[in-house]
Amino acid sequence: MRLKFERQQFQEDAAAAVVSLFKGMPQILEEDSFFTADRGNQVEDNLGIEDFDRGIRNAPWQPWVSLEELQQRVHDLQFAPNGQHLPPSSEKDFELKSCPGKTLNLTIEMETGVGKTYTYIKTIHELYEAYGWRKFIVIVPSVAIREGVKKSFEMTAEHFANEYQHNLHFFVYNSQQLSDIDAYVTSSDIEVMIINSQAFNSKNKEAKIFTSVSDAFGGRAPVEVICKTKPILILDEPQSLEGAKADSATKKAFDDFGALMILRYSATHRSVFNMVYRLDAIDAYNQHLVKKIAVKGITIKGNSASSGYVYLENVLPVVGADPVAKVAFYKQNDKGTVSETRRQLSVGDNLFDLSRNLPVYEENYVIKEISWAGSEVVDSDVDGEGDNASVRRPRGESYISFTNGITLQVGEACGNQDIEMLMRRLQIRETIATHFEREKQLFARGIKVLTLFFIDKVSNYREYEDDGKSGSKAGAGAGTSWHLGRFAKIFEEEYQAQLQDVLKEFKNQPELFSEWKSYVDYLEHIAPERTHAGYFSRDGKKGTLTDGKLSGKGQDKISDDVSAYDLIMKDKERLLELDPERSPVRFIFTHSALREGWDNPNVFQICTLKDGGNSTIRKRQEVGRGMRLCVDQSGRRQDESLLHNQVQSINLLTVIASESYEDFASALQKEIAEDLGSRPRQVTAKLFTGMTLHLSPSASKAGVTLPAKVVDSEHDGLGVEITEASKAAALQVELSTAMAKRLHKSLTDELNFVDQNGYLTDAFYEAKEQGNLETVLTNTWLPALSSGITSETQTPEGKAKWQETEHMVQSDPWRACAASVVTVLESVYSSKITKPKNARNSNSLPVNQQRYNSPEFRRLWASISPKSTYSVNFDSAELIDNAVKLLDTELTVTPVKYEVSSGAMKASIADRDQLMKGKAFARSNIKTGVATEHLVNRVTYDLVGTMVKDTDLTRKDMIEILRRIKPETFAKFKQNPEEFMKKGAHLINAAKGNAIVNHISYRVLDDSFDANALFGRSPLQLDFNATNITKVAKHLYDSLIYDSKVERDFALDLDRRDEVAVYVKLPSSFYINTPMGHYNPDWAIAFYDQSKNLHHLKFVAETKGSMESLQLRAIEAAKIECARKHFEALNQKLAQEQAELSPQTKERMSIGFGVVSSVDDLFNSNLEVATAGVIKA
Repeated sequence: MRLKFERQQFQEDAAAAVVSLFKGMPQILEEDSFFTADRGNQVEDNLGIEDFDRGIRNAPWQPWVSLEELQQRVHDLQFAPNGQHLPPSSEKDFELKSCPGKTLNLTIEMETGVGKTYTYIKTIHELYEAYGWRKFIVIVPSVAIREGVKKSFEMTAEHFANEYQHNLHFFVYNSQQLSDIDAYVTSSDIEVMIINSQAFNSKNKEAKIFTSVSDAFGGRAPVEVICKTKPILILDEPQSLEGAKADSATKKAFDDFGALMILRYSATHRSVFNMVYRLDAIDAYNQHLVKKIAVKGITIKGNSASSGYVYLENVLPVVGADPVAKVAFYKQNDKGTVSETRRQLSVGDNLFDLSRNLPVYEENYVIKEISWAGSEVVDSDVDGEGDNASVRRPRGESYISFTNGITLQVGEACGNQDIEMLMRRLQIRETIATHFEREKQLFARGIKVLTLFFIDKVSNYREYEDDGKSGSKAGAGAGTSWHLGRFAKIFEEEYQAQLQDVLKEFKNQPELFSEWKSYVDYLEHIAPERTHAGYFSRDGKKGTLTDGKLSGKGQDKISDDVSAYDLIMKDKERLLELDPERSPVRFIFTHSALREGWDNPNVFQICTLKDGGNSTIRKRQEVGRGMRLCVDQSGRRQDESLLHNQVQSINLLTVIASESYEDFASALQKEIAEDLGSRPRQVTAKLFTGMTLHLSPSASKAGVTLPAKVVDSEHDGLGVEITEASKAAALQVELSTAMAKRLHKSLTDELNFVDQNGYLTDAFYEAKEQGNLETVLTNTWLPALSSGITSETQTPEGKAKWQETEHMVQSDPWRACAASVVTVLESVYSSKITKPKNARNSNSLPVNQQRYNSPEFRRLWASISPKSTYSVNFDSAELIDNAVKLLDTELTVTPVKYEVSSGAMKASIADRDQLMKGKAFARSNIKTGVATEHLVNRVTYDLVGTMVKDTDLTRKDMIEILRRIKPETFAKFKQNPEEFMKKGAHLINAAKGNAIVNHISYRVLDDSFDANALFGRSPLQLDFNATNITKVAKHLYDSLIYDSKVERDFALDLDRRDEVAVYVKLPSSFYINTPMGHYNPDWAIAFYDQSKNLHHLKFVAETKGSMESLQLRAIEAAKIECARKHFEALNQKLAQEQAELSPQTKERMSIGFGVVSSVDDLFNSNLEVATAGVIKA
């Protein structure tokens, strides 16, 4: 397997941010970069006189870009409209002589696991293409990261070679191969040297070679030769390189490189210089660029020697009965030998009897209660009115209690077993169980599941004996034999037991076994001793595994053993293969000091087996090794573009912790918060003050315009400055102090998005989860838009609504900038965003096999699952006629206005920051006017070309449309060319959409959606902490995950209808192709007739709260019309198939399709009609 790399927008943006700072500098040609290199006392060899001492260096940027221009560009990036709102640079950031390396430093923040190395390799290529810079040095803090960077350069070489037409050569610095440095200096290709800081900042012999003059290098010092090339330094994890001390040895050493600039890449910067891009933990989580985190916490209670050992592994629901508990405890056999056993127990079971009278269970170990987290309890008379009104609420954690008072939640244990080893066994057991759960979910998708165990000593995995004999097992060198260490032994015992349970589960259910045969074969082909492997340092002579040489202190202690990382990197891609012969390893044991070397994308479980006390490893380090999105057997990344809303259910990392979920989750969130130093924590008026906001697309489409002049007496008469954007003619506003205060008040009082302490509320996150933040803000702030009223509406109500909206925008322009406000709010840190999921509260919800295999569902699916293809044949003349009519009747433009502002610098300037933000001038006079045609016509516009680009019509058709519109319509172009082109293209696209819908036809294909792939193979992942789950009776699953109250009520109403046989909420992976993109219906429902014979199949496209609010957008309405025609084609196919059957076997079946607001609405439609249209009130 080879990993595939795809271009991702955030990586493009990060590279573009750096490149944009030097715009205006030309690409420096090779011959303009020559300098006389120091070749020391070397002989010329076969080089010519001209080439012998010719070096190539990076050209300086300052002749083309001044320091002042650079400052302004950095400021523009940091305060860009709709940007990331980065922390502003300080004045010292541009005092280059006092900065690290005595040069320009730029900071790029990127979360672990998103492709930081890929990003700076791409930036290297872009800088060469733009400016001809070709000398780079990547400096890393450890051998582990160095080897990982080297592997990334190797793996991406072909990918970048296909994207860029130039050569990149890289090498790892080696003090014994100094000839590489001469090649670096003289090469005309892009040259990248990778070096770990210990190679130049230590006191050892190798470090001295880099900084000292030596005969071995022609009487020169390597660093002195390198500095002449003016390299660009790339610091990978600068906080680890520089340390906490202001005058650390590494930081001082940067001065010796003579760097043109320093690019600093990390997720957790300690020092920030000129941040130009940020993709932090919140961004990565929000954009689904990393795995979601789940935690299984384990705690041990009641470890008195007088109590019996009990471990609650799980609580399982039973259909139609009380839940049962899966419990581990001790049991003695006929010979009196005591060993651990696991049983499913019920209320009333006595461990004393089940253990065969072990004394430790004599004291009331009788199960009193078993509670399952997924069940609900009823609280009666909740309102205190005596009417017995009740509500249902989740029960909470799953637990069992005994008559002796001991209560255990899932994952907890008590007893007299050695506590340390008990904890390790429980961690290993839970890790294996989680592995099997994930494997069952992902195997059919071609995704290999890997589990990572971090341990502190090799002896816990493998123990050696020097007995003079040859190795007793493969992997040990001559003269050694070995046996399993204690963790490996526990692993094989636990794995063997759980494997048998999994195989028994499938083989005892024939209907399951046939579907899962390939997975069962996979498991049976891998022997337990082959499914785990140890990745450690190796003794060079004996070949035995060793702990290796470690460097650093405490939590920063890591291994410097190159051979260990070589093995990890070499096997990186092979470990991803699902071939049981080539790649049987699924469980990996490795030294915790090697953790930096592990970044395999298919690590789904991480378990740190901490030997003897608490580990000092930070939680973020612990989860960081498994955050990358996984890949399938083709090497393709399973991201949101491929998985859509399933991306987080597939990409889920589970940490099996040796502490409670609460403790781990709390510590992890605290660390993330500490690392998010550049993010605001609270929403205050100050957060918005001085910020530039853009007019929202929704407001722009409706014709809302920002005021030409806003005066704010509370802001020194400056008010809000209006500037015209480039081509899109989008307006932007800069908020004054008073404006920001009113915006903040609206967020707290009108929307309840911010509480009195400035923290984002649950209401904000609920709207965010539903994906309609901008809509909620727009509908609250702009009444006309919320009711679908436009400025052209002639009704009194319409005019009143529009006047109210215009008045609001005149007084508070931010009301028209909802999208920009959303961007700001999403930049605020909250622990709610990064709180890990409690894996204990998650249950897999398999499909209800009885309903799935029922004839009702099978016939429903057979009828609706065929796929289709479409064709569109419409007459250009018709499109042109419709477009001309729309333009003549609907097109309105606003005349171009201009504003002349006069002002002068204030009497005093507070500081340099005031200048950078453009606040040193005060406006004294403003004059506005309407531009005449003469003034407008001085700007050249490509009218036809622009509108062709925006509509995808041919130039011939576009010219015909413009030729046929009325002269007074065309005259509007002179009044406002940009608005004419924008609104005109929108109207033409509307006419085009109507033409497509009127002339589209569908043909049914032989291919169908596979029900087994959509429902049968991967159970739903339910989180019982969530509030959007309800029990249902006729759905394909026993529970429904709903997106709104309307959906929940709709499903519960279907359950109550005798006419309903079975229904399913369709996944996003079921769709209908349309020219406007995929269309995803919501529900599929099968009905009975009065004699309980299945006769009619009906689709519900959308469920809306009320038909009055059903204002479908043009594109959505066109998609629905296309879906209706798709089902017409399916009905025709059904009719043809029925016509070919004998009268005895014919059935009355058809497919209906519609948009409804409730089940009553659905039943009020005519079920006998073969194809129902879109239902609207």
